[in-house]
Amino acid sequence: ASKKAVKAYKNMLKEGSFTAYNKVNKTNKTYPLASYLMLDIDKDGIKEFIVSSCPVGELSDSFDAPTLYIYTFKDGEIKELGSAQGVAQPDIGATEVPYNKKYKTLLGMFHPLLGMGSTDSRSYKISGDSLLRTYWLTSSYNYWDETVYLTYAESENHDSVRVSDKKYRKLLKKYYTGKQIKTFYMKNNSYAAS
Repeated sequence: ASKKAVKAYKNMLKEGSFTAYNKVNKTNKTYPLASYLMLDIDKDGIKEFIVSSCPVGELSDSFDAPTLYIYTFKDGEIKELGSAQGVAQPDIGATEVPYNKKYKTLLGMFHPLLGMGSTDSRSYKISGDSLLRTYWLTSSYNYWDETVYLTYAESENHDSVRVSDKKYRKLLKKYYTGKQIKTFYMKNNSYAAS
């Protein structure tokens, strides 16, 4: 089945574009398939297809890490699992995709309020037929009362709770650092539609 998946993904690469669900407009939208990575995220023997409309090493139009769209191969066809923000970190000539092999998650750092003292650590794992945001840590600084707020949510289906600095650092170490983290790199698609 994995060979069939790779063959299907290569055909998608040759098309040079991909269609994904746009959560904001609640419609499907077609994007140029500029970069990609094949990785078995959930370790079920079938590689997932991770794609982006941004070429390797470039930021998105919003000057942030590009959004990644994740697909899998199931029942003889390519199926969209969802999208992940803040995962692909552009670097000089590369776009890194950190992966936690112990928890089978893609990792991301996101700065939703750039310059406002906020950091959002998020990870994504496959849950059934979709991509689920998990192990979500947020650190934000309130300039009005000079307080740091540290929060944690087990998944996007759970409410965030405030945690102590000690607990926050323990969770950060558990899910986002250490030997279980492996970095993969996106590749440019030579067939990309412009």
